[in-house]
Amino acid sequence: MTYDTNNRLKHGLIKALTLKPLYELKDLDVINCAEVAAATFYKYYANRKEILDDVEESLIADFKKAVSEDLKVWYELKHSPSKKDVDRLLRDNITSTLDFFAKNSEDIVILVSNNGDPLLRNKMVEILSTRLSHLFIYYFKIYQQEKMLQSKPVLFHFLSYREANDIVNTLIYWVRYKDQITINDAREYLLFTLTKSAYEITAHGFN
Repeated sequence: MTYDTNNRLKHGLIKALTLKPLYELKDLDVINCAEVAAATFYKYYANRKEILDDVEESLIADFKKAVSEDLKVWYELKHSPSKKDVDRLLRDNITSTLDFFAKNSEDIVILVSNNGDPLLRNKMVEILSTRLSHLFIYYFKIYQQEKMLQSKPVLFHFLSYREANDIVNTLIYWVRYKDQITINDAREYLLFTLTKSAYEITAHGFN
């Protein structure tokens, strides 16, 4: 694969993170992995943190777009989604988010690894949690039940955060083992995540 200089530096950062953790990383590690001169590195970035910020900001921007695109159809429902609705929507309308994770799988796996930046996963969870909160409010408003949410704001935030956390972790698990898990398997895992508790699966199996 051919990289322009900026992408070569970004690729150098990712490659360097496969060799040592972020807290040990030096500018020189990125320079060596990118196979560029030090002068070239500092022409584009002041330090390795600036490259990391650039890489993650780009990923987060694309993640936001993918989530927004996939959630559009969920707002077309005029009732709270049933399990059948969730099944249909996950199978047919989560393509953008799956494509985002598939396209950026190598970078994501490394960045959320023990060598990477734990804040990236947290950022994705917070973004998705906020989007899910808005969606849940939409469904509650259909039945004029906003007061129910207002009476327990912490619980509502927890539920949105829990769902977002489970979804992001499921997608990260998928790209981590993408050679063993197909995209259709990933959809199935998301379906289990959103519609079946561990108790239900343990007690009643996967059906």
